[in-house]
Amino acid sequence: MKWRRRYYRPWLYASLMMFVLSYIWHGVVLNDLSEISYSPVLFYFLSAIVYLFVGLVLTITITKLEIHKKKWVNGILIGSVSGFFIYLIAFVLGVSFSSNSALEHVVFDITWQMIEQSFGGMLVGYFYHVYREMDKAKAFQ
Repeated sequence: MKWRRRYYRPWLYASLMMFVLSYIWHGVVLNDLSEISYSPVLFYFLSAIVYLFVGLVLTITITKLEIHKKKWVNGILIGSVSGFFIYLIAFVLGVSFSSNSALEHVVFDITWQMIEQSFGGMLVGYFYHVYREMDKAKAFQ
């Protein structure tokens, strides 16, 4: 039961954080969501599934890969790299809110994607560490 809290909660927290950041960025700051040509409900549903998947991959990678002693630093580094590759995949597949693919737009978008995934990764690393320490403290009692 201990491992569930240690993995599930960081996964869900990070997925939710990235989804909310995406909504704020695309829905409020850039107002891209008005450009969607299909049902917003379908878009949000599919986005939620994608962010759950991204959060799961981040959680597994961050908790298993040891780049730095501190898991939250692992999260930032791994999140940043995953954001870069997620954007490249979306770019190659042509998934975009904008038809403008000028270099400035691409750099702006890829930077945002890396920041967004870094926040998610940082949350995974931080909460994984917190719950692992809580489990150690409970085992000690």
